[in-house]
Amino acid sequence: MREGKYQTEGWRVRHGGSRFWSSVTISPLREPSGRLVGFAKVTRDVTERREQQAALEQAREALARSQKFFSRPVMRATPSFITGAWTRTSR
Repeated sequence: MREGKYQTEGWRVRHGGSRFWSSVTISPLREPSGRLVGFAKVTRDVTERREQQAALEQAREALARSQKFFSRPVMRATPSFITGAWTRTSR
């Protein structure tokens, strides 16, 4: 790692044994001269954010399914003739 930093997300295990989804960033630590002296690692628990993203994706999929259902063509009968029409209302 000459420049920049390394970032990843994945499962980690706490000291107590419970698992959590984490965001990990590893950055080089350098002296003013540029000599590498070590690395700093920051681990963040992002489990809640990941769960919220999954719930949002499920809601988007449900909305897409409902839009497909309510946008199907139906035949509507009128006293004088039958026409094809698009409807956004339920039966």
